Amino acid sequence: IKLTVMDVASPIELYRFSYLLNNERQPQSAIDNALAWKKLLEEDRVANLEEIATLTGKSIATVSQTLSILNLPENVKSLIRENSAKFTSSISYELYLCRESIPNEDQFYSFAKRILDEDMSSRDIRAERRRISKTANRKKKDVSRQYKIMTSNRQTGYIKEWDSGKIAFEITLNDPHERAKLMEELKSRFLTSRK
Repeated sequence: IKLTVMDVASPIELYRFSYLLNNERQPQSAIDNALAWKKLLEEDRVANLEEIATLTGKSIATVSQTLSILNLPENVKSLIRENSAKFTSSISYELYLCRESIPNEDQFYSFAKRILDEDMSSRDIRAERRRISKTANRKKKDVSRQYKIMTSNRQTGYIKEWDSGKIAFEITLNDPHERAKLMEELKSRFLTSRK
């Protein structure tokens, strides 16, 4: 057994030495790093991501991306934990970026499982994210039709309807009696209680 005795001045220095030595022997998983770094932040052992980057020799971007894994749903984090060799920091981060395009938790878990089953690379996930995003953004156009409201051969307003079921109208009635009559009809048709 190789034994190294070190004089460590603080818990943060102990973390730095143990992180570097463990990482030399066998790199820690992205999720283990994320949990450890979150703990350092919560316990005020480090002030910010920059200090974690200095401690670990990672870039601030890598630290930030690794911490983002903790925002994934619990079932996906469990999958990442169980398959840490596959879910590297970069792959886990690409998965995190897909979350916005796949809001349904079951579908998102299925996608994470697909990454594992199909041995997808970061590039594959990025391409799939773009494809999903394009599909999600391609909303069905809500078609509308507009009809003129004519009074004495003069347009006084319009009625507009959309395929989604929305209806809007605008009308100008200068005669107060006509205006009051229309308001009563609308109130009796659409209001359940009067204020």
